[in-house]
This record gives sequence, structure tokens and C-alpha cells, in this order.
Amino acid sequence: MHPTNNINEATLLTLINHLERFVDDHLPLGRAMKISVDEFDGKRLSLSAPLSLNNNDKGTAFGGSLYCLAVMSGWGWFYLRCLHTKIEPVGVPNIVVTQASIDYLLPVKDKIITATCGLDDDSIWQGFADQYQKKGTAKIQLEASVYSGTGEKRKQAVAFSGSYGLLGAY
Repeated sequence: MHPTNNINEATLLTLINHLERFVDDHLPLGRAMKISVDEFDGKRLSLSAPLSLNNNDKGTAFGGSLYCLAVMSGWGWFYLRCLHTKIEPVGVPNIVVTQASIDYLLPVKDKIITATCGLDDDSIWQGFADQYQKKGTAKIQLEASVYSGTGEKRKQAVAFSGSYGLLGAY
């Protein structure tokens, strides 16, 4: 973990702990898949899960597991960003997925499946935050990817796009 966006390492670890606890306490599918935080640096979140628990009859990653890991990387990034910026200072951010699409480009055979989501343009976050402050709800569009292979053979295997909404806190 390398802190970015002026987030120190202790804060990053606290945020990761909150996300992992939330998954353990509230998302049985995430627990069953053994989803874990692979990396979070304040700008990007990578979640991983073992292929051995998420494979299909072909020995590759199950499409449903790829979808879940991708949607959760976007949801998790959004959750962490909401916590860090204290956009909703009281309670747990009430985040929903309002729209999603996925393209399965290649089979995934890696022993560890990793989905990564991030947002490079801070003006998108600021637009979301401004909308949320005005209306009490807002949406943000996020992209996630799963890659397969290593080195020169590493290629994008999954392209995910999702719209996430913040409906306050609970």
C-alpha cells in the first residue's frame, strides 16, 4: 500500500478494516467467495478471490464470480471513498448499484482472481459530492477490470461498468 490523495497508511488500514468487516458481517456471497482486499492506495481498490472457490466446469473463473468481484470492487471503492471523505458523516453509507454491464473478454485461469476499480478524475467525484450535498442522493459511474495472465501475456479479461448511488446512511 502506498498512500496517495493525502491519506496516510494508518487511515488506509482503518478504511480497509471497515470494508472487510462490512463484507464479513453483511455479504454472505463475499464471504463464500473469500473476497479480500488485495490493495488499496486511496485511489484504486483491488479485491481478490481464489479461483479454487470461484471456478466453473472448465476450470476457469465462473462468470457470476467475476461479476460479483467486479461489482464489489466498484462498491468497495465507493464505500471507502465515502467513509474517507465523510460525505455522510453519520452511520454507514447506504450504497446501491443502479445499473451495471459487463463484458467477458477472455477466460480467467489465474489462481487468484483480482478486480480493480479506481477513479483518476477527481472532478467526477467532486461533481458527485456536489450533487449529493444538494439533493441528498447522487450517482457515480465507475469502471472495473479483471486481468488474466502475467507479464507480456497479461490481458484484460473482464470490463465492468456500473452506476452506484448513495441514498444517505443507515
